[in-house]
Amino acid sequence: MKNYLLTMIFAIIALLTTKDNSAQNPCHFIGYRVDTIAYSYNPIDGDTLLSLPDNTYSSVIPLGFTFRYFDVDYTKVIISNNGLITFDTTRANASSAWNIATPIPSIDNPLNTIFGPWIDLYNVNAGFIHYKTLGSSPNSKFIVSFDSIPMFGCLTQKYTGQIILSETVNTISIHIQTKSICSNWNNGSAIEGIQNASGTVAFVATGRNVPSQWSAMNDGRRFTPLNGPFPAIPLCITSVDSATHKNVIAWDKPTGIQIDSFVIYKETSTIGTYAPCGIQAGSAFSSFIDTGSYPDMISNRYKLAFKDSCGIISNLSTQHKTIHLTLSSGSGSSWVLNWDSSEGFWFPSYSIYRGASPTSLTLLTTVSNTTLQYTDSFPPAGNIYYLIEATNPSGCNPSLRISNMNYNVSMSNIAGTFNIGIPKILNDNHVNIFPNPNNGSIVVAYKVNSPNSIFQLKDIMGRIVCSRGLSSTEGKETIDISPLNNGIYLWEITNNEAIDKGKIVLIK
Repeated sequence: MKNYLLTMIFAIIALLTTKDNSAQNPCHFIGYRVDTIAYSYNPIDGDTLLSLPDNTYSSVIPLGFTFRYFDVDYTKVIISNNGLITFDTTRANASSAWNIATPIPSIDNPLNTIFGPWIDLYNVNAGFIHYKTLGSSPNSKFIVSFDSIPMFGCLTQKYTGQIILSETVNTISIHIQTKSICSNWNNGSAIEGIQNASGTVAFVATGRNVPSQWSAMNDGRRFTPLNGPFPAIPLCITSVDSATHKNVIAWDKPTGIQIDSFVIYKETSTIGTYAPCGIQAGSAFSSFIDTGSYPDMISNRYKLAFKDSCGIISNLSTQHKTIHLTLSSGSGSSWVLNWDSSEGFWFPSYSIYRGASPTSLTLLTTVSNTTLQYTDSFPPAGNIYYLIEATNPSGCNPSLRISNMNYNVSMSNIAGTFNIGIPKILNDNHVNIFPNPNNGSIVVAYKVNSPNSIFQLKDIMGRIVCSRGLSSTEGKETIDISPLNNGIYLWEITNNEAIDKGKIVLIK
C-alpha cells in the first residue's frame, strides 16, 4: 500500500529545488519567529485535488504572487496529501514520504517544505484538499485546506486544518481544527514546522516535533520571517583633511546590499561609549568629514554602521582611531614629537614628515609601529612643520569626497613649532583655564581686548555643554561644570576678531 522511498534518493532529488526568483532581499533575513495566534479556520471552495493517489504530490500550482521563503522568492508550489506544501517543484506528481521518524531539521525529511502539520493521511476515499488564492496584491493569500481527511492507521480519526501563505509579509499561518494522536502508526508522530532547502535549519511549533505525540483543537500558529542587523562593514581610514583641519572618515561601499544611509559613530567622553556624529546618504560619498572634530587638540575613535532599506541598523565596525601629534622643545634646538597610536588596521611602521610649510613636507624617517615618540635632534632653522602617517596595506577605495587626498594612509594633524590652527584672539591677550584636570569647578582667567567675548565648553562630540559671556576685558570667573560627566572637554573663547581654544579634563 505504501510506496517507501529510499532516504538518500529522496534527499538527492529534493536538493534539485527550482528557485522561481533570486531577487535580492533588501533586508537581512535571520530566521523565523513562531507565535501562537487566534484560531481562524475559514472553509474555502477553491480547486480540489481529485484522484490524487495516496502519498503523492500534486502537479505544480501557481501561487498568484511572489512568496519569500527562507530568503528566496517563489511563485509556485506543490501540495502533498500528507499535509505538506513544498517549494521543491521537482517533486511534482512524485511520491510523498509518509514515514515520520526523524525530527526536523534533517535531510531525511522533505526539504524546502512547510509541515502543516506532516501526518500520514489517507484521502483516497474520504475528505478533500482545496486550494485557492484570495485577495489582491499586495495582500493576496494562498490557502490550502485539508478537510476531514482520515489518518492512516486510524481511519475513524479525521484531520481538518488549513495553511495560509500571506503575500508581502511572507508569513505562514497554520490553523488546526482537529488533530488527534494515531498512536498505532508512525509511533503517533507528527511535525508542525518549516524546513529550509538544505535540511539544515528548521523552525518548529513548541512540542510538535519527533518524537513527541501531540494533539490540537482550534489551534493557530504563525511563522513570521525576521530581519536583523547586517554584519558590520569595516572602516578603512580615519585621517585629517589638511584643507579643513577636520577628521575625515572613509570606507569602501559594499555591494549587494540596499543601503539607506551610513551612520558614523564617535567615542564620547565615556571610554567605550559611542554616539552618532553624522549620517551619510547611501547614494552619497563613502567618506565623511567630522566638522565637530579638533584634530589639532585631540584624537578620536570612530565606528561605522549603516541603515538598510528596512530601517535596521547594522552591527558596528571595529573602531579606528586618528593620530594626534604634539610637539615640545627638547635639549638645544631639538624638537620632541609625541603621538597617539593609530588603531583600526595593522601597519609595519610610522612615517614622519617634516617641512618648512604644511605644503612642502618630505619624508624625514620611519619608525616601528610600536614607537610613539621621536626626537628631531638636528632640525633646520626657522618654523618647522611635522606630520605622522600610517599606511593601510589593504588600501581604500571610497567614492571620493576630496579628489587630491590619499585615502590609503591615516595622517595626523600637522603640528608646527608654533601653535598652528589655534590662533590667539590678539597677540597681547592672555587666557588661562585652571585647575586642569579639575573636579567640577574651573577658573577662567583672561585678558582680552573685546568686552564681547564668549566662553564655551564642548564635549568630544562637538556639542556645546556650557556657554557664558565674559563680563569685562580682564578678570577671573569661576564656572561650575560639576553636572557634566567625567571626560575631556574642549574650551573656546571667541569674539568678533578671532578664536582661542584648548582642552580640559574633568575628574570628579
